[in-house]
Amino acid sequence: MIFKLDNLKLKDLYSWLVIITLSSFSLYLFTHKYISNNYYILIISGISGFFLIILYLLLMRQQLHYKEDIFNFVFLIFFVIYGIYFKDIDISILGVLGISLLFFSGKEIVKIYGISQLILVTFLLIFGLFQLIPLITSIQNGWIYDGNVSTLTFGLNKNLVGIFFFNIAIFLFISKKFEKKEWLQYILAVIIGLIIIFLVRDRTVGIILFLFLICYTLIKRKKNISKLSRFLIVLLPIFLTIFSLFLSLNYGKKEWINIFNENLSGRVQYWNYFWNRFSVSLLPQSLTDYFNMYDMGVISTVQYPIDGFCRLGILKDGVIVFTLLMGRIMITLLKLIRNVNTNKFIVIIIIDFLLFSLTKNNSFSYRYICFLFTYIV
Repeated sequence: MIFKLDNLKLKDLYSWLVIITLSSFSLYLFTHKYISNNYYILIISGISGFFLIILYLLLMRQQLHYKEDIFNFVFLIFFVIYGIYFKDIDISILGVLGISLLFFSGKEIVKIYGISQLILVTFLLIFGLFQLIPLITSIQNGWIYDGNVSTLTFGLNKNLVGIFFFNIAIFLFISKKFEKKEWLQYILAVIIGLIIIFLVRDRTVGIILFLFLICYTLIKRKKNISKLSRFLIVLLPIFLTIFSLFLSLNYGKKEWINIFNENLSGRVQYWNYFWNRFSVSLLPQSLTDYFNMYDMGVISTVQYPIDGFCRLGILKDGVIVFTLLMGRIMITLLKLIRNVNTNKFIVIIIIDFLLFSLTKNNSFSYRYICFLFTYIV
């Protein structure tokens, strides 16, 4: 019966298998340390993944025709092999997810990630209410209050939870159920933004979500975007990389950078440490390192956060992969800008995720959560 499905129905069925695989795999990954017998979740992910491969082979026969499609497929295979050879799981997963989503447009990818993370958050909430996982986590030195602060994290990193809600919010703007209820889209998105800021307490993602709402509102009905704006958008990855490297290499030399560091929870200081400790390499290298925080006035031994792809990506993933990814982002933006009137939504999302990558690495390390690099490759 499955072989008799037409192309559209086959693709729709495939998209739902991707959603089930992404949501179930993420649910297993984020709950296995709390729930010892949650292997049934992994079984669901494995079964859906098996049928996913079958449908993928059928879609390849129908859709993989053009030279560009074949080039992209070979390019992604390269990423998988490259990551395996250099033992960089992030690069390998990027290639696998890129291959899995090869047949989808930008808006279709937004839909897939939005629905899968809506399912994920729903189950995390259920597990949390039944006390199978922590619903609320107490963190030190919150950005709103001094001392311990309670945050909605489901026992995870609050930055991950922030991205969950961000993807759900932007999904509202392409959902057919809300396309004629623009006012409802904005109300729900604002509510989600407030949840991100005041319950999850992730300022970065919350600010980026409201930035998305403002930019989307301003340019949605604007027919033309100036050539200067288009030029700046395409070159944004270069600007962010140069700016981030300037901060990293000049920490402690300028007062405004020190203030910037305080507002970024000390990240610039971490980046400066890595740039002083490691050298740039053509190939990937491990940045995992433990250090004593006496020099920072804290009596504790913790792991350095590998945050900020624009700053540390070139060190961690090497010049080859970093250049390829940044180049692909610029090529993607250039292609979208050429027909900007129909691609405004995706352009804004890419810009938002680029700004997010300025301070965090979740967009590269968790591609099954954040789709920036998965989409551009």
